[in-house]
Amino acid sequence: ILRRRIREKTENLNISMNELSKSQVQLRESEKRFRRIFNQSPSALMILNPSGRVLMFNEAVVDIFGVNNPDELINLDIINSPVSTEWFKSRLKEYRNINLEVKFNFEIIRQTGYYSTNKTGIMILELIIMPVEIHTGSPEPGYICQFSDNTQERLLLEEVKYNQRKLEMIFEAIKDGLWEWNILTGKVRYNRKFFSFLGYKPELYPDDIATLIGFVHESDRESVKAELSEKVLNGRSFSIEYRMVMGNGAVIHVRSRGETIEWDDNLKPLRVIGIQTEINPRRDITNRINYFKNDNLNTEIKPLNDYGDSSKCYTVLMVDDNYLIYLHVSEILKRYKVETLYASSGIEAIEIIEKRNDISLIILDHHMPGLDGVSALKEIRKINKNIPVVIQTGECQDSLNDYFERDGFDGVLGKPVDENLLIETVFTLVNGDK
Repeated sequence: ILRRRIREKTENLNISMNELSKSQVQLRESEKRFRRIFNQSPSALMILNPSGRVLMFNEAVVDIFGVNNPDELINLDIINSPVSTEWFKSRLKEYRNINLEVKFNFEIIRQTGYYSTNKTGIMILELIIMPVEIHTGSPEPGYICQFSDNTQERLLLEEVKYNQRKLEMIFEAIKDGLWEWNILTGKVRYNRKFFSFLGYKPELYPDDIATLIGFVHESDRESVKAELSEKVLNGRSFSIEYRMVMGNGAVIHVRSRGETIEWDDNLKPLRVIGIQTEINPRRDITNRINYFKNDNLNTEIKPLNDYGDSSKCYTVLMVDDNYLIYLHVSEILKRYKVETLYASSGIEAIEIIEKRNDISLIILDHHMPGLDGVSALKEIRKINKNIPVVIQTGECQDSLNDYFERDGFDGVLGKPVDENLLIETVFTLVNGDK
């Protein structure tokens, strides 16, 4: 029995020894494969022991750091290198992951004799360091490090940023209205001149092609859209003449010239740039000068309490066939907590007045298709004799005030609208002081 047991134990031991031998062979093969992959990796890789000293590294490390004598790297103290920061040291000692981009100064390496290098200047170094379990007899983990030289990428990025800044300066310095249309995203970038030229506030309008089309005179809108689409989709340059409506209601003639400047791999247009120039030699220069003299874009806002009871809510119905003028007036009134309604014609205004009894004041455009301002007032008075009604006109002059008052208007506003006069007129009338 004893012999049998000894024989069985011996056989089991032999089996275990064979399995151990196989495992050792597999381990050596795995280690060889690991070293082969490690050494042949295009990435600069380094393994540190728990104390932060170099155990092994690949050839890419020698190249990226310009190491003259690779033997110098073995057992090199990475944690306390002359270029290490306190933050870096603390992170390593806490065995935490590190992923950052730093400036690696080769001059400091040379001056301190940290190792012998053939490189000079500064390298933009991206480093990733992770704690890993290493069989060194220590219960503490070691580290695996990956290094990348991002210097060229950063230089290219800085050059791109510099060129972008130059383009931005050129974009804004152009004296004509300039727009750039990204067809893929649908976004359109306008320079400041595009809006100031027309007398609108850029922050009131979305950055899309609808803004450009919205400023086009309604009689020209469809033809402009059709021609622009046809030329752009075929990647052709374009030169289109049409009318646009300014913020003060004046109509000007412009020419838009442009072309596609970027295509995708299938030669479909991606980006289009256009320049807009006024071509009307008989434009109303006076209106434009007065618009900016009025400083409508930067008028100082008076305190709401200056206009009576700030707790009351007022609603103003704006009647104008030009929606952009309504947007401008509406933006001003919103700052004074005044709600606005919009009607594009006298007939539409009458329908609104018949349905609502909370309208505090009406602003009527003088010239509108269908019912003009004077005719619309007569119809409004049949419905409501007491509601204040103000007329707005580009022909507003002192000599016309009496004329409009005889027609029954409670006030007169000009185009472009004077913000102070608008607010004073609205609050005076809604508070019952005619």
